[in-house]
Amino acid sequence: MPSKLAKVQKHVSKKKGSRSTALHENSRDALRLRKAGARDDRVARLTTVREKANRQWLERVAFFQDRLPETLHPMEVQQIQALIADYLGRDDDELAHLKTERRAGRPPSTRQTMMEQLREVEKKEFESGFWLPNLQDEQTLVKLDGWKGDWAGLSTLRFVRVSHGGSVSESHFPPRDIKMAAEQRAPRRGMVDATIRLPEDDEKIVFAYVQYLYSNKVFFAKGIEDQGMIDFVKCAKLYVFGEKIGDARFQNATTDGLAPDLDFLVHQLSYSGREREESNAQKAVRIRIDFLHGINILYSGTTVGSQGRRLLVSACVRSRSRSSRLISPEATDNNEFLTELSMATLGDIRNEVSFEEIGTFSVDGSVTTLLVGDDAVELHVHEKLLRAHSTFFDAALSHSWIEAQQRRIALPEDKVATLEVYVQYLYTGNIFIKSGKSELKLEHDSNHPEYFVLADLYVLGEKVGNVRFRNAVINAFISRMQEAQHVTESGKHHCCPIATVVDTVYQGTRPNSPARRLMVDVHLKHGGEHWIVQDAQKHNKEFLMDLTRALLRDRKLGPGAWKLSREDYLEAQ
Repeated sequence: MPSKLAKVQKHVSKKKGSRSTALHENSRDALRLRKAGARDDRVARLTTVREKANRQWLERVAFFQDRLPETLHPMEVQQIQALIADYLGRDDDELAHLKTERRAGRPPSTRQTMMEQLREVEKKEFESGFWLPNLQDEQTLVKLDGWKGDWAGLSTLRFVRVSHGGSVSESHFPPRDIKMAAEQRAPRRGMVDATIRLPEDDEKIVFAYVQYLYSNKVFFAKGIEDQGMIDFVKCAKLYVFGEKIGDARFQNATTDGLAPDLDFLVHQLSYSGREREESNAQKAVRIRIDFLHGINILYSGTTVGSQGRRLLVSACVRSRSRSSRLISPEATDNNEFLTELSMATLGDIRNEVSFEEIGTFSVDGSVTTLLVGDDAVELHVHEKLLRAHSTFFDAALSHSWIEAQQRRIALPEDKVATLEVYVQYLYTGNIFIKSGKSELKLEHDSNHPEYFVLADLYVLGEKVGNVRFRNAVINAFISRMQEAQHVTESGKHHCCPIATVVDTVYQGTRPNSPARRLMVDVHLKHGGEHWIVQDAQKHNKEFLMDLTRALLRDRKLGPGAWKLSREDYLEAQ
């Protein structure tokens, strides 16, 4: 039977003829089509992952191909070592630029951290044996010169490993993991039959890694049985071990297993002994000590900007309203953790208070994948939570839609950053907005770029049909407007979003929506003539019409007759 979607469609069309577009959703042919489509998606994802993993090796071989001499001839070891040194320093200019751009006291950017980590890994590889085409073999030189840049074409080349000391040894294609291969090649006393000795590592952690290699799963033990909490110390050791051996997939699997329980763990740790029963007070102290020990393990064995560090800091930031005792200097003396947590709390993330409780919810069951933006960035959300307050997602995941079968919903017109904030709201009941300068030019109030984000969030809430989320955004809008009020040189208050924000709201909402009314009322009661004149060409026509109607309707009201009230713009839930 054909397996590809195109072949299945051709087969069904040939059999059904014109009726092929009117299949019953549970018919045999419809099931075959869905199965073939899912297979094609799975193959495409695997291909993408494989291409991403192979890219670093393709770029390396391409570097040495570009530096082949015009007249091909075998190279000396010293020449090859010089080329390797050039390869290791290929990013010097970009690194210098990133360091120059970084402000004093700020941590390195993610790009800089990744480049520095890659350089350290490649330097260690060079010490034991740097993998590259055999530039001393005439046939390999000819084939390398004619190589077209494809992965399959590398199978015809011969490869070697050249060390910093000048030794050259035969290698193979494709290459093995760099760090593990370096450990096996390193001349170590007592090493017999390529045995790798790990005297500093916990045997339980190594055993868990071996289990992962065979099963592709990380098995997490619960540290305290009564509490049902995940063992954070073991998770930290697993992640650090993955950092040591350079297995990014194992690290990702570890964080994927830790993430669902980490927020709950931090939240439970934030309670003091008085808030617990006396019988649980000692157990709470033990959990607290283990958690702080796990922080020290994680920070001592990972680099700045690693995924494990960011996951931990994000969980503490989300729970900081109750976790001040946990993250205080009296609780932990890890300066790196305290510094990163302080910067995340005070500088990078601003927490918008949620005026509507998210309520209790269940996050068990299946997970739905949202494919956001033109690049189809994947966001994973529990289906029950996604459908709880959204008419759009509830309908999309009903059994009558194909999205329910594949558990994948495409949102190509939406922004990734906006959906990330929405997903965070679903899990936490809070709206988290990154602070800092916006990339857009703000004509009126450059100190409040949150207006742009909030406008996009409200439009998203309108699209997905989530009334609670829209009310939370309205509350955040009003809070920001009240914070932005200040007396200008003319003595007037200024708390008004600019024309671009107003246009975003009007383009994505229905007539007479609460967000539209809020835009009109703020301009009506606090606006000045220069607000309209400066942005005359940018203002939305519907907005100007609504503002004109409001001016004619409310012209009899005297000054001070209107006050900004949240209740006027919140919808019934």
